[in-house]
Amino acid sequence: METERQRNNGYQRRSATRNFLTPNTLVMKARENMEEASKRHIVTGSDKDRELLNEAKMMLFNAYNKIKEDEDEIKGKIDKTQNLHSEGQYTETWNIINEVSGRRKAKEGLVIGASPEERVSTWFNYFKRLLGEASNTEGNDEDIPSIFENRTSQLTMDLSLQKNTPKRKMH
Repeated sequence: METERQRNNGYQRRSATRNFLTPNTLVMKARENMEEASKRHIVTGSDKDRELLNEAKMMLFNAYNKIKEDEDEIKGKIDKTQNLHSEGQYTETWNIINEVSGRRKAKEGLVIGASPEERVSTWFNYFKRLLGEASNTEGNDEDIPSIFENRTSQLTMDLSLQKNTPKRKMH
């Protein structure tokens, strides 16, 4: 009777429940190397391929150990964050949260340019485009009326009217 391995040209099919892939690229690469080494060893059965398979297994175990160490480090940071939060040290708490999540402060307000001269030039060009060309104000000796004088007198009139109006009783 033909076995499953013989039907699939020497490769045993894995069940769907065991086909879980970790998104970590280190583990994915190690798993691919191990599967290739395993396929070669099944086909050839040589001692050299067996050694390559054992090396690939060790690489996979090391990848999982690295993930375990990273997990332990993150758990430690979570515990530290909880303690800092309960002590009211919110700035340090958010610093740890941002570090773990990979979130960084945006470079808001920074002007593009390698040197201070380039940054000044960038600002100059920006405001030149924003404000347009300078207007010619020579020869215009008109007085511009202040808008605050008119509004101030209107505001004082409105306030005096409010003081003189009787207040309604609220029921």
